[in-house]
Amino acid sequence: MEYVRIGIVDDPHKDRRALLAWEPRQPPKEPARPHVRFQERHADGDDGRLVREFRREAARRDPAHLMAMAVFLWDRDREHGEIFADLAATGRVARSRLSGVSGLDVAERARHAFGQVPDLQRKVDQIMAHSQAVEAYLDKPEWARRQDPIALRGGETRYLAVCSDEDVPWRPVNVESSNAVQLDLEVPLPSRTVTTRLVVVGEPAEAKGWVLYAHGGASRAEECEAVAQALRVLPDGRDIVVVSPDLPGCGFGERVPCEEVGLDPKKRLPRNAEEHGPFPFLDHLDDFLGALVPAVRAGIPELDGKPLLAMCGGSLGGNLSLRAAWKGQLPARRYVAWSPASIWDPLDDPIGLKNMGPEVAYRMASDSELDPANRPEESSRRKYFFSTFEKNIPFTPKSADMWWDAHWPHREAWRAAARADRTEVYDELHRCYTWRYSYEQLFFSWQQEEAGVRRRLAIPKERPICLLAGTGDNFHFSHIFDRVQAVGLLREEMPAAERVVLMGRTGHSIHDERPRLLARELLAAIQVASGTS
Repeated sequence: MEYVRIGIVDDPHKDRRALLAWEPRQPPKEPARPHVRFQERHADGDDGRLVREFRREAARRDPAHLMAMAVFLWDRDREHGEIFADLAATGRVARSRLSGVSGLDVAERARHAFGQVPDLQRKVDQIMAHSQAVEAYLDKPEWARRQDPIALRGGETRYLAVCSDEDVPWRPVNVESSNAVQLDLEVPLPSRTVTTRLVVVGEPAEAKGWVLYAHGGASRAEECEAVAQALRVLPDGRDIVVVSPDLPGCGFGERVPCEEVGLDPKKRLPRNAEEHGPFPFLDHLDDFLGALVPAVRAGIPELDGKPLLAMCGGSLGGNLSLRAAWKGQLPARRYVAWSPASIWDPLDDPIGLKNMGPEVAYRMASDSELDPANRPEESSRRKYFFSTFEKNIPFTPKSADMWWDAHWPHREAWRAAARADRTEVYDELHRCYTWRYSYEQLFFSWQQEEAGVRRRLAIPKERPICLLAGTGDNFHFSHIFDRVQAVGLLREEMPAAERVVLMGRTGHSIHDERPRLLARELLAAIQVASGTS
């Protein structure tokens, strides 16, 4: 096994300027926000969503109805009317029905709702053109969006209405989108087919192979882009394609009710189980990724017959990479995991003192935190953002403050972008899935308890892995850096690890903080697998 320490100073008297220099990054786009008169307000701040008037109409997921609502407002309050016209194209379900709507449908709905409308045909034509322009805008890469007139007003970026509580958007709307190809792909699972969204970086026709990238918890497919672009800059990485899906419950893919895929967020995990499982939501992710590989080959014919060079990811994605290596469900040649979740000891003990974090995650996933006096997500939405971005658990920083190194210069900008991402896609199922992933990962573990109640998870040597961690990812309960370092020092058994890389001045999100270095390590793992190093 190779054990590599990059930019880590053991001797405090050494010159700390020898540490890694920060890799330059373009800060994320600052998203537009709805005007204050259209935005939900609370005593403790806003939660980034539209007022109930719009949510009520968006819940119908009917583009003809939404455009008819715009007719009444189009001349008297254009900005108000545009929100209804936006919603006809931004929601995944509404947009799927948009192509079947005609001007006659919209006009008839408007007459039925409002009676005789002056200059009706002109308004209908303008509103339909507006909704179709929004649909076309959402299908463009980010670089082409910057000057699109549908998203500009007076030289400033215009807010495009989205109502994820009622109809999750099918593409990023106000947050930064991908510069690469995006496509929807059907993934057949035993219970039903699920539609996910893929980001595909590279040229499949020219590829010698591809990499499957799994993003972190509550993140989205675009997470891969900095690493994928850095990989393409490397001479031997130009002909490698990176494929990154939105994982179930995350990003801009189809939202599938838990019960439709045989999942129950209310069911507690067994305590002190002798076997590692069942962990139904993590197992579902394993099955999803296992079914995704043949679906990618069928949906992107240019990749059919070309090898899956690596499975990779960080945090949740790192855990899934290790689980894929353990289970052998993917035909990957290498498995690369950085800052992997579940590298920690299981937060499970007979007394229960360690179970505060898992209990919070369970309650958020299982609806027990909801206020029965309100509509369910009226209360949980604020609790979700408070728990993630504002609340301090005893002896532990805010969740979002643990995602990047405390001294990374872009930390606050990416923290704000992460909040905007979740604001745009939050709904009941996003809450259920993402908190349940957290709950199960806190109990699932790659470590063996001293009491021996959990069996050791053995990753076969023929499925070699590369582990990476940063010195800034060493918080109270998880100690991810310490755990990965212990593997490198052979204090913890993980015989499949062929390379362990530790990075100084780096936190949990290595893909954000060190994409070039991570791309080099990913390419090195691929080359070893291919025998070209």
